[in-house]
Amino acid sequence: MLRTEDVSIGYDHCLLEHLNVQVEAGEFICLIGLNGSGKSTLLQSLCGLQNILSGNIYIDGKNIYSLKQEVLAKYFSLVLTDSIHVDNLSVFDLVAIGRCPHTNWLGHLTKQDKQIVYQAIEQVGLTTKMNTNFTSMSDGEKQRAMIAKVLAQDTPIVLLDEPTAYLDVLNRIHIMQLLKNLSKQMHKSFVVSTHELDLAMQVADTIWLIADNQLYVGAPEDLLLQNIFQQVFKFEYYHCEETSVFFHLPQEHQKVTIAVHGDDRSAKLMQKALERKGFGVAENASICILAKENTFEIDGKMFTAIADVLNYIATNYSD
Repeated sequence: MLRTEDVSIGYDHCLLEHLNVQVEAGEFICLIGLNGSGKSTLLQSLCGLQNILSGNIYIDGKNIYSLKQEVLAKYFSLVLTDSIHVDNLSVFDLVAIGRCPHTNWLGHLTKQDKQIVYQAIEQVGLTTKMNTNFTSMSDGEKQRAMIAKVLAQDTPIVLLDEPTAYLDVLNRIHIMQLLKNLSKQMHKSFVVSTHELDLAMQVADTIWLIADNQLYVGAPEDLLLQNIFQQVFKFEYYHCEETSVFFHLPQEHQKVTIAVHGDDRSAKLMQKALERKGFGVAENASICILAKENTFEIDGKMFTAIADVLNYIATNYSD
């Protein structure tokens, strides 16, 4: 559907060069990279909003620079990371703007246009907010409304620049899952830039990873198999295991080593808390905690909260 041919992107200097990538119908792509790596520039370049430095971009075999803006607007929809401020617009009015490429020069909505707007609002779960003023909604609801707007635009390719940037953890998860579901249900191609590496690993069909002025492309598992994540995320906060990548803050190391025995779940949580505090955990350590049914025994003393156990250890055994 969309492909680049030896494309270089940037502004006053080149950020990425020799890009040869493809976006297939219904594919869900997560674009990952540090701030300033070129994620936003790449998204805007793909749809012709930002001029490329060299190369060609094709949509359905046609060079995008040979197409008029009104034609491109039927192929690409784009949501940037900027916070949106609009006055006196209801959710319906905002989403209806997405129909502009399909309406006449007066912007008149036909019965079919209105039905598409209603459907888009329903798909993002905002039916009860249809007549609500956009500015009065929460950040999560606003982001859903913006997604509804691009759905109403009804393009085969949807580009979103950090759609979870201003959201709390629950809304970040909900939005990413919503986008993934919409991609499959509507057979649309999504390219989503994000810093949510853990979520991207779970929802992406393909990862585009920008690092050291290169673009690495592959299924999440292939990038792990090829040790790409291990090479890119060399700094101490990221840990790359055989089947996953996760964020882990280094902890101050304590000389004390403690054994944890007993109930599986309670013992695992107790062990996790000890490691977070920097204590070593070893099965044969002389200091032992017995975990059982949400109670913890150490030195003959009983505790019902992990925090109390940590305080006891800090008082009696810390360096």
